[in-house]
Amino acid sequence: MNRACGTFRVGESLCRRITTCIFKSEPKKIQADFQGGKLTSDAEVVLLWEVNRRIGLIDALVNCLVDPRQPSKITHDLRTMPAQRVLAMAMGYEDLNDHNSLRHDPLLQILCERGINEEQPLASASTHCRLENRLDRKCLAKMADVAVSKRWFQAIRERIQRLWKPETVPG
Repeated sequence: MNRACGTFRVGESLCRRITTCIFKSEPKKIQADFQGGKLTSDAEVVLLWEVNRRIGLIDALVNCLVDPRQPSKITHDLRTMPAQRVLAMAMGYEDLNDHNSLRHDPLLQILCERGINEEQPLASASTHCRLENRLDRKCLAKMADVAVSKRWFQAIRERIQRLWKPETVPG
């Protein structure tokens, strides 16, 4: 059966299909096994990331931010932190303190485009706190405007209509 992200065959792993969807320009090998190791319990966030990739909401929010930090001292870039925060909130982790454990989640690291790196995990709760406390009214107003913009609602509505459009029955 043809899908938007490629062809799905019986026996093909879901991991392979998801990888093909997300990393079209840069294929990665994902191997599924039952040995334990680094796991994620929030794999549904992949679907949310795909929606974000298509409508560009996180990028639009990042464009509202100003980064006054010294470039030589930056560990977590301005693109990664809002992506981590938005995806965590979408997964149901509203509190900043959740980021102290989420920062090690391998799937979240991949989706935030940092790659899996145990020595350099995603931003901690305190790093996110500093970012959020640095936002001024002007920045927050821009972000609110992006979040409620008709453009996003229209993009989401169009996507849903295409996905759920009933097939025409030949008469």
